[in-house]
This record gives sequence, C-alpha cells and structure tokens, in this order.
Amino acid sequence: MIDRFHIAVAVPQPPTRAVIEHVSKAIGLSSYDARLRLLSVFPRSLAFRSDAAGAMELAQQLQHADLARIVYREADLPPKPPFSAFRLGRIDDGLIFEDKRGEQVSMSRTEISLVVMGTKTTATMESSIEYSECNYRHGPRGSRSPITVNQVRRRRHQHATFITFFRHESAAQPVRIVTDVFDFLCLGRQRGLSDGSNALKLIEMIDAAMVGVATDRRLLEAPIRAAAIPHNRRTSPDVEHAVSYLIRWEYLARRHSDMIFNATGSSNDTPV
Repeated sequence: MIDRFHIAVAVPQPPTRAVIEHVSKAIGLSSYDARLRLLSVFPRSLAFRSDAAGAMELAQQLQHADLARIVYREADLPPKPPFSAFRLGRIDDGLIFEDKRGEQVSMSRTEISLVVMGTKTTATMESSIEYSECNYRHGPRGSRSPITVNQVRRRRHQHATFITFFRHESAAQPVRIVTDVFDFLCLGRQRGLSDGSNALKLIEMIDAAMVGVATDRRLLEAPIRAAAIPHNRRTSPDVEHAVSYLIRWEYLARRHSDMIFNATGSSNDTPV
C-alpha cells in the first residue's frame, strides 16, 4: 500500500475568487475544479504527496490568509478510536462518562479543548418480497397470468446525533456520545420518548456544562460523503469520527502563526 500524505484545507464559505485562483495555481487545477474542492464547510483534502516533506512543501505554497492547512497521513486518520459513552453524569466543573462495560472517564471543563457535534448517518439494506396482483385477460375461455414474485432491496438511512469531546492533550483519547446507543438517564424527568427530542435536550445540558469551551456544530447540518474524506477505512469505517479529527486539527492550525497543523508528528504538532 502506497503512503499518502494529504493536504487538507478549511476556508470560509463560500470561497472567494482570490482563494480559488490561488489554489488553482498552486496545485495545477482548473478554477472550476478548485472551486468544487473548496466548497466544503469542513476541512477537505486538496491533494496528496508520497511523503510528509512533499506535503508540507505544498502546504506552505498554499499560504493564504483564508486558508487553514492540515497535513496528515491517510493511514493515520483517525489516530485514535473514541471512548464510546453510554451514560453521562455531571461532576464538579465537568462530566463523567461510562461505557456499556461500566468503565468510566471523567473530564473537567478545563481539560476539554473542543466539542464537535454532528449528525451520524448509517445506511442499511433491507430486503422484502413483493407479489404482483393476478391479471385476467378476457376471452372465450379466459386466462390467468401466474403470480410474479419479486425480491426488492431498499436502502434505509438512520440518523443519530454524535458529540465528541477532545482534550487539550493531542495524544489523549476523545470521548464520544452517539444518541442511538445512549440511555439518556442523565436527562431525568426531562427524558422523552423520542431520540430526536432527547438529543436536543442533551445538547442543551452539555452547553450549560461546557460554558466557555469551543463547540463546533458544522456537522449537524452538513452531509458528509465518505468518498470525499480520504482516511483509513480498514481500521475505521466511521467517516464522522475522521472528519471530527480534521475539525480538531483545523482549530489547532488556526492557533499557529502560519495556519498549518502537521498531524504527522513534526515540530508544530504540540498540544494547544
């Protein structure tokens, strides 16, 4: 397998003509193709190189006031799976999470650097058998066509809200809630019968507990196409978690003077 080191960028939407022309010249794309790649509310890969040095060189060539740039290795995205929280509780100045096995992780508000909220879509195939109605053809003797049996397959999409908590320490494992596998007991008497309404109440509860913590909500409305996000599908088919990490790295990039974050382990990959 060939290593791919990607240069992903995040740009205010919609991208300006100046940004489009700048990217077009730096990468060698037509203005039309450059615009299509830049039309994304979350960071997207513009190009890749076979080594980290080549990717960093291109990232530096893309220097622009509107462009936050991320260099990452495709095989390393996402770098860590999340701690999957099934229950949530409040503690002094923070939250405590518990998974289905009973393991617990606590996070104080000062430990959390970013909360990413979004919509997770799961597609499943459903099969059913359909029978055609009997057809009669009028005639002297009459006739009847046989019943036709068809197997029909339909794609069904299920939607859930996810909330990912990233610590300041870059190497720390993030914690994630996905509402279709969450018990909502933390809502107490406010818990309802609908996962959708419970998810909104959960977001309100977390907002109240995380006052002053950066929260990114872009993925609540923006659909994610898995094909548009190069990541390690063998170890992590979860594209939403991969994009959450890209958003985390975008926040770190915007804290650097050159607006570049190198997730491959170079000198500017320091906890922020």
